Amino acid sequence: MKLKLENNKWYAWQMLPGYGSGKYYSPIKIIDIDRCKEVDIIVLHFYNACYAQGVRDFNLELKIIAHSKECMICEIEPKRSNYPTRMAIIEEIDYLWIRRYITKDRINREVDIFEYLDNYFR
Repeated sequence: MKLKLENNKWYAWQMLPGYGSGKYYSPIKIIDIDRCKEVDIIVLHFYNACYAQGVRDFNLELKIIAHSKECMICEIEPKRSNYPTRMAIIEEIDYLWIRRYITKDRINREVDIFEYLDNYFR
């Protein structure tokens, strides 16, 4: 079974290249997913938690390159030739990922991870 993206659920987002040099990591919360006529294209509307405040609402076309039970690898905005090629890796999010890329704070693992993220990124 492949990773299933669902509305109102948090996921781990890695973008290559990031903004500037290196990689970009952020929890994302999916708002809506639109399937396109092309089988391998989706339009993902999501909240990009680590992006600049006030502009965290994203709506991106993604071309699915690989899709497994662990992750989905996509090309971002494949039809926009004036941008350099960017890739996104979307995975289930977990407490280890949050500690590694978002906060070094101790996290009470008894709290639901989605509830934790909803409260952390208010």
